Amino acid sequence: MSQQRGVIGVIGAGTMGRGIVQLFAEAGHEVRLYDTQDGAAARGRDFVADLLRRAADKGRIKPEQMEATLGRIRPQSELGGLAGCDVVIEAVIEDLGVKRELFRALEPIVGEHAILASNTSSLLVAEIAAACARPLRVAGLHFFNPVPLMPLVEIVRGAQTRDEAVATAVSYTLAMGKTPLVVKDCAGFLVNRLLGAYFIAFLLLIRDGADFVQIDRVLESWGWPMGPSYLLDVAGLDTLDKALAILAKAYPEVMGTDFETAIQRLAGEKRYGQKTGAGFFRYEADARGKPRRSGDPVTYELLASVQPQGRREFADDEILERMMLAMVLEAARCLEEEVAGSALEIDAGMRLGTGFPLHHGGPLWYADAVGLPVVVAHSARYRSLGGLYQPGPALTRMAAAGERFYGAFKP
Repeated sequence: MSQQRGVIGVIGAGTMGRGIVQLFAEAGHEVRLYDTQDGAAARGRDFVADLLRRAADKGRIKPEQMEATLGRIRPQSELGGLAGCDVVIEAVIEDLGVKRELFRALEPIVGEHAILASNTSSLLVAEIAAACARPLRVAGLHFFNPVPLMPLVEIVRGAQTRDEAVATAVSYTLAMGKTPLVVKDCAGFLVNRLLGAYFIAFLLLIRDGADFVQIDRVLESWGWPMGPSYLLDVAGLDTLDKALAILAKAYPEVMGTDFETAIQRLAGEKRYGQKTGAGFFRYEADARGKPRRSGDPVTYELLASVQPQGRREFADDEILERMMLAMVLEAARCLEEEVAGSALEIDAGMRLGTGFPLHHGGPLWYADAVGLPVVVAHSARYRSLGGLYQPGPALTRMAAAGERFYGAFKP
């Protein structure tokens, strides 16, 4: 049987699980969907069916394609229904104990050559795999939301993940038309780790008195599809608060915060963003039912308590410099730590996984364009802000030697 037409198991019928099911089924795989809640797997299939019917009604897919895709999705009422799967991907809650117990129960059900994969975005694959008798076949398959649309999949190599498991994950990812990026097993992996640095820079700016609306305007003008405030609202402030806590624990010198952040202040008021109708901005459904953003004076009242020196004016250039410098420095650290194999892979991951402005290439391409000596010199301006703005040894050495991330190639 070809790997490209294997039997796929998906555990978890939530937003990510449904998206993974749709993606594999559209690519021609038989997909078995299981969820611990009664009826959830069937409802997950119904959700995908509704999406596909709407796509067929609009002429985006043919009716026969819709029927064929739905025919490949098979809800399961028992975990044992995943026996015989070639790959099983869990997309359950971000709880290490839950994931470990799930893999422990799943391992004797599937064949010894099946790949067990986690869609975790924050937990270490090695820690999940520790529950398994055969951790060599456990890997991370980190999809991005919305799964059917986002082109990148991070393939996470755990400490014991064998080469064959990684190669199989890469093969499936390519067969689905996605771009695989093999990354080291570390908190945040690559994309979320760099976004973490970006968000910490944003929170420091807010603490220092910057206007979040101005920050969004500056970053959107530079080319980002949405500014950090809006992006946080879309992703969910409660979700990002937890993710940043994990990153702070893993990288305390760089991403630790010793102050109440804007995210914590707003999330403490249950302003989680679009999902609750208010975050940094307020949201109301438009005529098509989509959230429409508007300003909210209450946000400024709440943020006043996390700005000890009050509001102050920032030049656009300083905002851009502080935001992008934090990401550039973290990208350089990731390259030094071999989180990804090359500057090219890091930059591609950020373009495909975050919408990093294409015309700026990626954080390391951008650093080459600015000049590494300039990057190091600008970092010194913000040394008082902590380790986020401290260049790593490799970057410092490269700047002193006149080197580039892309060698002799001139961007």
